[in-house]
Amino acid sequence: MMTLQHSCKQTLLRAFCLSSAVVCLCASSSAWALFSDDEARKAILDLRKSLATTQLDLQSQIEKLKTDNAELRGKVEELEKQAQDIDNSQKTYYQDLDNRLGNFEPRSSTIEGVTGTIQPGEKKAYDDSLKAFQAGNLKKADDGFAAFTQVSEQPLFASRTLLGW
Repeated sequence: MMTLQHSCKQTLLRAFCLSSAVVCLCASSSAWALFSDDEARKAILDLRKSLATTQLDLQSQIEKLKTDNAELRGKVEELEKQAQDIDNSQKTYYQDLDNRLGNFEPRSSTIEGVTGTIQPGEKKAYDDSLKAFQAGNLKKADDGFAAFTQVSEQPLFASRTLLGW
C-alpha cells in the first residue's frame, strides 16, 4: 500500500508539474508569439532582401565614386600639364622680350681696353667706322663717325683719338 500511495503521490506531483508548466507556457506564449512563425520568416526574408539591395546600392555607389575619382585625377593631371606648358611659354616669352628690349638699353662694353657704357647702335657704328678707317676710306670713316656721334649725345667712344685721328 505504501508503494501505491507513493506512486499516487508521484503521479499527482507529475500531473501538478505538468499542469503548472502548461499554464506557464500558455501565459508566456502570448509574449513570445508577437509574430507567428510564418510572419517571422517573412520578416526575416524581407530584411535579407533589403540588406542585399542596400549592399548592391552601396557597391554601385562605391564604383561610381571610384570612376569619378579617376576622372578627376585625369583632369588634375591635364591641368597641371597645361599650367606647366603655360609657365614654360611665359618664361620663353619674357626671356625673348627681355633680349629684344635689351637691344634698346645701354650696355657695358670694352673697346680697345676701355670699358664703359654704350648706347644701342654705338658699337655697330664704331665697328663700321673703324673698318672704313682701317681700309683707308676716310670719307666713309668720317661719315660713320658722324653717325656714331648722332646715336648718342654723350657717346663714350666718340672721340677722334680713339679712332686714331
